Amino acid sequence: MPRRLCTAFTVAMAGLLVACSGGDNAADRRTAMTIAPRVGGLAPAGTAADVYWQRFAATARRISDRRIDPVMLTRGEVGSDEQILQALRRNRLQIAVNGAHSISNTVPEFAVLGLPYVFDSDAQAEFVANHFLAERLDPLLRRQGLRLLRLLPMGFHNLYARREVRVPADLDGLRVRQPSDPASAAYAQALDLDLAQLPASEIVTSLQTGLIQAGTTVTLNYLWSGMTRYAPRLTLTRHAYLFNAVLANETWWNSLSDADRIVMERAFGSAAEYVELMRAAETRDLAAATARREVTTIELTDAERDSWRAPAAGVAQRMIGELGEDAQSVYDAMLAGRAAWMQSQERR
Repeated sequence: MPRRLCTAFTVAMAGLLVACSGGDNAADRRTAMTIAPRVGGLAPAGTAADVYWQRFAATARRISDRRIDPVMLTRGEVGSDEQILQALRRNRLQIAVNGAHSISNTVPEFAVLGLPYVFDSDAQAEFVANHFLAERLDPLLRRQGLRLLRLLPMGFHNLYARREVRVPADLDGLRVRQPSDPASAAYAQALDLDLAQLPASEIVTSLQTGLIQAGTTVTLNYLWSGMTRYAPRLTLTRHAYLFNAVLANETWWNSLSDADRIVMERAFGSAAEYVELMRAAETRDLAAATARREVTTIELTDAERDSWRAPAAGVAQRMIGELGEDAQSVYDAMLAGRAAWMQSQERR
């Protein structure tokens, strides 16, 4: 065969091979690459949340034969919750766990999840999250380049203080630290609280110096953060619910092969597994802190609880009016989920 014809034939055959199998080769190369997603979060070492994330990393390595090797930055190495979320959006992190409070700065509709006195129990919140909220929230996150992998019901917000507090009037003369999301701010305004705007990293030192004397947070955060030393009274107001979300950078997530996404999903486990781990830790750690007399828990009577519930009336309508139609649809999903939960309990 003449040299020129031989060259042309070789080029043509190479092109044919690329056309027929180039996609498969690309997929094979992508599958063969080591994937090392950077994972961010705020789980103190040794806590139940830390156990969950270390388990996730170990499972991902095991079932992928170490081809997926997460870089775990889940003990606060990246910074605050807000800094973690920004790093995720910029693809400096590929996976992160964030609270609804910080997410609401980017996706305002997430603030609706923290409205006061929507949920009556952990089981109810978990049911609504699984069956009504996750599918409604994911499209809102995708607009910001994020993908919702898990919606995690964390627990109720309660009030911690240096002295006993049973009704809102007991907060007179105390400066209170609240989360900075719109729902918390609206409820604080309804209670007419003397607020101190502080980042979470300054709560303990502010309690120590007397800059604040009270605040609200979820029980596990209260127990793990060192607040108990300076604010040993925990009033179980159960006034709002905190949801965390496991998020992925959508561009990165879409770059994975289907097989890799399946591995990641398996490594995460179900939201129920995470919730069960956290519930057990909350019960155990609160009992231990109470036994050591580090914490005094204050259960409210029905009348005392009503004094916290009454100011919440109208907060949802005012806040949703400012946030718009998507916020209303999230709120409607929450109410529909509540109704479905109640019906399911009646049938039992």
